[in-house]
Amino acid sequence: MRLGIGFKIRKAVERTNRLFSPILIVLEAFLLSNAIELSPNNFIHQFIVFNQKIFWLMIFLYSGILFYNFMKVRKKRFILLYRREIF
Repeated sequence: MRLGIGFKIRKAVERTNRLFSPILIVLEAFLLSNAIELSPNNFIHQFIVFNQKIFWLMIFLYSGILFYNFMKVRKKRFILLYRREIF
């Protein structure tokens, strides 16, 4: 039984979001605190500058995690997930 491409993509995105969301929250909090410390008067501008500096890094990190999770979706895991959803 082969898995459909839509199913594999959906499972890979779910796993990636589950892993990446806490990383993104911590990263945004870190950037906001650094922007406030460096320039309290103009922290929104500093926050945007910091976000632009790491924006592409976050895209590559997310893409890499998504590709890794896409390759890890297997038939055996699908059967285990399917049985768990039934019962």
